[in-house]
Amino acid sequence: MLTTKENTIYMSNHQCEVDWIVVDMLAIRQGSLGNIRYVLKDGLKYFPMYGFYFRQHGCVYVKRNNKFEEDKAARHVAELTKNKTQLWMVVFPEGTRYNPEAKETILKSQNFAANEDLPILNEVLNPRIRAMEVCLTNLQGHIEAVYDVTIAYTNSDDHSGKRKTAPGMADFLLQSEPEIHLHAKRIPATELPTTSADIKTWLYGRFKEKDRLLRDFYSSDFDKQSFGSQCQKSDLSLRQTLPAVLFFGGLNALFALTKTGRQLYWRTALYGSLFGILWMRFS
Repeated sequence: MLTTKENTIYMSNHQCEVDWIVVDMLAIRQGSLGNIRYVLKDGLKYFPMYGFYFRQHGCVYVKRNNKFEEDKAARHVAELTKNKTQLWMVVFPEGTRYNPEAKETILKSQNFAANEDLPILNEVLNPRIRAMEVCLTNLQGHIEAVYDVTIAYTNSDDHSGKRKTAPGMADFLLQSEPEIHLHAKRIPATELPTTSADIKTWLYGRFKEKDRLLRDFYSSDFDKQSFGSQCQKSDLSLRQTLPAVLFFGGLNALFALTKTGRQLYWRTALYGSLFGILWMRFS
C-alpha cells in the first residue's frame, strides 16, 4: 500500500460515487485524509455549502471541452504550490463516469480516438488531457509522485466476460461482502512527462494499461482476475476511524436533539448556502 506520506496527484478510472470513497480509504492509511483536493466539474461549485467549502479548501473547478479555462485553472493549482499546501490532488481524467450500458458515450469516445489515431479503449473512456496537464505543469517541484489507481468492484463482475454497471453507494454498502479491487502504481516525479505532447502520450499510455487490466479482471479467466499480481488485503484499525465517528456523531446529535441546535442548523444551511452560491458566482 501507499503508506509513506507525501504530496501527490491521484488519478484513476471513474465509474460511480464509491470512487470518491476509495480516495478516502487510501488517504487515511497514509495520514493524508485532510490533504485531499479535487479537480471538479464547474457546475458543482454551486452545490449548497459544499461548493464554497471545496473552493476554500483548494479544490479546482473546470469546465469541459471548449469552455475549459486553462489560465484560471492553472492559477488555482499554482496557488497550492506557492503556499506549499500538503495535498493529494485527485483527478478523474475521463471527465465523466464509465457505464457499460451507456453505449452512445462509449462509442463517442472510441470514434474520437479513431479520428485522432489513438488507442481504442473498451473498459475506460478516453482521458481528457488539459486538467491533468495543468496539474502536472503547475505542481512540478511540489509533488513527489503520481498515484495511478485502477478500480474494479465485485458486483460489477459476473465472471462471464460481461461487465455490469458499477454499484451506487447504497448498493455497495448493502452487499453481504462488498469488495473493492485496486491496482495502484506509484510513478515518481522524476519519471513524469513535462511537455504537452509527452503528457498526452503518457496519459493515453496509462489508460491503455488500465483498459488491459480491467479487460483481464472482467474476463472469465480466473487467473487474470487479480490484476495479474499478488493480492494484498488492507485492514484499517478501529483507532483510525472511531475518534472521528464519535466526534462528528456527537456534534450532529447536539444539532439534532435540541431545539436550538436544529434552528442553528437550518439557518446555517440556508444562509450559508446562499452566501456560498453568490460568492462562487461573482468571485
